[in-house]
Amino acid sequence: MTKKSRRKEHAARTLVVEAREARERARQRKYWTAAAIIGAVLGLILIAAVIDRVLVQPGQPVAMVDGRPISTDYFQKYVRLLRAEAQNRYLTAQQQLQQFGDDPTMAQFKSIIQQNAAQAQQDMATASQRAYDALVDAELVKAEAATRGVTTSDAEVQTEIDSLVAQGKGWLTVPQATAQAAFAITATATAQVQPTATPSPTPTAAPSPTASTAVTATTPTTATTDAPQPTPTPQHIMTGDEYKIEYQNLLTYYSRIGGFSEEEYRQLVRVQLLQRKLQAIFANQVETDAEQIHLRHLLVDSQEKADAAMARLKAGEVFTDVAKDVSIDTGSKDQGGDLGWAPRGTYVTAFEDAAFALTQPGQLSAVVPTQFGFHIIQLVDPAQKRPLEASALASKRSNALRDFLTKKRSDLSAAGKLVSYYSPAKDPK
Repeated sequence: MTKKSRRKEHAARTLVVEAREARERARQRKYWTAAAIIGAVLGLILIAAVIDRVLVQPGQPVAMVDGRPISTDYFQKYVRLLRAEAQNRYLTAQQQLQQFGDDPTMAQFKSIIQQNAAQAQQDMATASQRAYDALVDAELVKAEAATRGVTTSDAEVQTEIDSLVAQGKGWLTVPQATAQAAFAITATATAQVQPTATPSPTPTAAPSPTASTAVTATTPTTATTDAPQPTPTPQHIMTGDEYKIEYQNLLTYYSRIGGFSEEEYRQLVRVQLLQRKLQAIFANQVETDAEQIHLRHLLVDSQEKADAAMARLKAGEVFTDVAKDVSIDTGSKDQGGDLGWAPRGTYVTAFEDAAFALTQPGQLSAVVPTQFGFHIIQLVDPAQKRPLEASALASKRSNALRDFLTKKRSDLSAAGKLVSYYSPAKDPK
C-alpha cells in the first residue's frame, strides 16, 4: 500500500471515529437534556405540592356554613388543641393509676380513673370530628348572636380571661375577692337579724365530714359548747404582675400546642361568652308545659323473647306482670315497666315514634328494636300538654341551645347551606 493510500485510509478511519463520537455526544446531550427536563418537572411538582400543602390547602375551607368558610388551617389548630387536652387527661389518669398501685381499697377509685383514661383515649381518636362540630357550632352561635343583637365587649372578654387565668392557678381576681367579701358581709348581717331557732328534740343529721373535722350525729341540747374552729386559708388574690406572667404562659401554651395567635385565643373566649349568653336566652324561652305521654314498656334482649312476651300479652296476661317477669330494664321493671310522663325528645327516635303513634289507653305497639334491645310499649295515657317535672324542665333548659344548634344544622344541611369539605387528608399531621 502506498503512502498516499495509507493517508486516505487513516483519514477515513478518523472520520468514522469522529462521526461515532459526535453521535455519542449527541446522544448524551439528549440524555442530559431529558434528565434535566424530568428533574425540572419533578422539582416543579414538589414545589407545587409544598405550596399546595403549606399555602393553598390551609386556606381552603373544611366547611361552608351558610356562606361562611371554616379554613383548614384553623380547623387543624383546633384539632391539635383538642388532641393535646385529651392526651394530658390520659397521662394524668395513668399517673394516678400508678400512684394507687395494687391497693385493693382503691379499686372503686381506680375504676373511675380507668374510665376517665378510656374516655380521654376516645377523645383523642375523635378530635377531628369534635373540632369540626365545635367550629360549625361556633359559626352558628356567631350568626345567631348577630341576628339577636347579642354582643360581647372587649372589657367582657378581658374580664373572662382574667378569671380563666386566676382559675388555672386556684386564685381569685380582685373583683371576685370583692364580690366574695360583699357576700360574706351580707350573709353575716342577715344571720344576725334572724330569730334564734328553738332546739329540736329530735336528732339532727350530721353534715358530711370534711378533711379537717369529723362530725357525728348528736342530739341537740339547749346549751352548746363553742369549740374553736380552724381558720380556713383565704384564696390568693392575683396581682397585676402575676396576671402578666400567667397570661403569657397561657398564650405560649396555645401557641405551642395549636399554633393559635393571641387574637385567635381571644376570639375563642369571645365565642364562649356569646354561647353562654345565648344559652341563657334560650333557657328562659323554654316552655314550662309540653306535650307528654304516659307509657309502660318491657325490654328484652332478643326478638324471640319479645315474641314470647307479646304472645303472653295477647293471651290476656297483665302487662305489669309480664314486665316484672321478663323485662331487663332495671329502672322500670319493678314498677311493671311504668315510665311515667315524658315529653318528646326523651326517648330514642324509633321508640318515640312508636310510642306517639299509639292513641288508645292500653294499646300495645309492635316489637320495637333499638340499640338497647327489643321493646314492647303500652300506652297508659294519650299525649297531652302537661307541666314539665322539675328535672325534665331543668334538662330542657340545659339543652336549649344545643337543641337549637342541632336543628339549625339539620335545616342548613337540607337547604344545601352547610357543606362539608372534610377528608382525613385535612387532619393535621
